[in-house]
Amino acid sequence: MSGENKNRKLSQQEQELWAATQEGIPIERARAYIELAELEKDRYKFKDAVALYDTALELIEAESEIDYAPDLAQVLYEKAGCLSLLNNYQEEIEVIDKAIELAAQYEVGDVPSLLRAAGRAFHALKDDESSIRSHQIAHEYPDPDVSEEALAIDHLNIGMSLGRLKRFDESIERLNIARSAFKKLKEPKWVAICDGELAETYIGLDDGENIEKYAQLALGTAELVEDRFRQWWLHYYLAIAKRLQGDLDAAVEHLDTGRNLAISFGCEEFKYLAKVDHELAGIYLIKGMVKQAEELNRRASNVEEILEVA
Repeated sequence: MSGENKNRKLSQQEQELWAATQEGIPIERARAYIELAELEKDRYKFKDAVALYDTALELIEAESEIDYAPDLAQVLYEKAGCLSLLNNYQEEIEVIDKAIELAAQYEVGDVPSLLRAAGRAFHALKDDESSIRSHQIAHEYPDPDVSEEALAIDHLNIGMSLGRLKRFDESIERLNIARSAFKKLKEPKWVAICDGELAETYIGLDDGENIEKYAQLALGTAELVEDRFRQWWLHYYLAIAKRLQGDLDAAVEHLDTGRNLAISFGCEEFKYLAKVDHELAGIYLIKGMVKQAEELNRRASNVEEILEVA
C-alpha cells in the first residue's frame, strides 16, 4: 500500500480482501490482489493498482501457467491499461507482447483489443509504422463481436499515423473511410475528430481550401460542446488556411482568437502558443515586418528549446 493509502481507513470489503491475500492457495490470494487492484483503479490510483497486479502476477506465475492462463491474461490486460493511463507506453507494450504470446499459446485473452492498445501506445511513442501494423492486424483479426465503431477507430488511428509519416494521400483515404463510418453511426464527436485530423493532414499538402473546409466543420462541433482545447487548435488551422489563400488579416484574427481562447481558459499550452507565434511571424514576414517577425520567432524558439530539454 502507498503511504497515502496506509493513512486511509479501510472499508469492510478491503479488510476482507487484505485478509484473503494472506490465506489460502496462491491463486485465491492472487485473485484477492486483483480485486484490490480494481478498487485502486476506481480511485485513479493507477501506480498502486500496478503494484497489486504485479503481486498477483508473481503468485500466478509460480503456479501452473496452463491451469491459470485466463487469470494471467486478465492481469496482464488490466496492468497494461493502467500503464497506458500512467503514460508508461514502453512498459505497456512489453506487457501486451507477453499477453499476446500467452493468448497464442493457450487461446485466452482479447487479442484484437491488445493489438489496438499496442497501436495506441506505439502512436504515443511516435513509432507510427508499428502503430499502423498493430491496428491493421487488429482490423483484420477474425472477431465476430467487433463493433463498427471499433473498426472505424482503426481507420482513424491508421490515418493519423500515416499523416505523421507524411503519407498524406493514404492518410486522407483512411480518415475519410473513418468519417463516413462515424457519420453512418450518427457519432458527431467522432466525425468532428476526423474533420480535425483531415484539416491537419491537408496542412501537409498546403491545401488552404480543404484545411478551411474541415477545420470549420470541426469548429462547429467544438463550439457546440464548448470544447475549448479543440477550438484554439482549429483556429490555428484556419489561420494557416487563410494565409495560404492570401487573406492575411483573417489569418491574424484566427491566431488572436485561438491565443485568447487558450489564455482566457487559464491554459499554459506553451507548445500551442509557440506555434501561434511562429505562424504570426510568417505572416509578418510576408507583410515586410521583419523585426516583429524575428522577435516572435525568437521567443517561440526559446520556449520550444525549454520544452525539448524537459
